[in-house]
Amino acid sequence: LLAVKIEEVLTQEDILKDPDFTICDLADRIDARHQYVSQVVNEVYGENFKTLLTERRVELACRMMEESPAGEVLKIEFLAASVGFKSRSSFTMAFKKIMKASPSEYQQQTAATKANHT
Repeated sequence: LLAVKIEEVLTQEDILKDPDFTICDLADRIDARHQYVSQVVNEVYGENFKTLLTERRVELACRMMEESPAGEVLKIEFLAASVGFKSRSSFTMAFKKIMKASPSEYQQQTAATKANHT
């Protein structure tokens, strides 16, 4: 039940976009102790809250790139800020780690895929 509440909160884009969102904020939103929320996140997702939040933010950035109009290139600084990262460098590092490509490379791949489908 708590895992369902956690998932509901972590699918809200406004939450993901908040650079100051913490596990304590999550716990407050679902009316649970943050230690318990942390335990459930670790058990259900097999990773800590910060890693999970970072992954969700990168997924959101990927969706933004995929949904942008063909030919439109989103600035990395804009993407980073839009999905809750406080700096371009932390965004780029996290993105590369998760997606095995830089945001620019991913955006180029996405653009090529869009061009092939038009």
